[in-house]
Amino acid sequence: MVHSHGVARENFCLLLTDATRYMTAARKLLKTLYPRLFQVTCMAHLPHNCAIKVRANYPAVDELIARVKAVTSKNRSRLTCFTSIG
Repeated sequence: MVHSHGVARENFCLLLTDATRYMTAARKLLKTLYPRLFQVTCMAHLPHNCAIKVRANYPAVDELIARVKAVTSKNRSRLTCFTSIG
């Protein structure tokens, strides 16, 4: 069977999306129409998703990162100092 866009259902196998809930739900629905469908999360979202996992599983690391950020990027005088270095 050929879809209206000229792509055979057997050949439609890649879905490149972010990992939001509505896209995951859409994949589940599309999988019924396209049995070979494989979802790939956009590589730009990969570091963000990894950071979320680290924050959830290692609260001490999350606290350390928050404190370093507060000391460096949220302090105007230190921020000026650090930007002048690089």
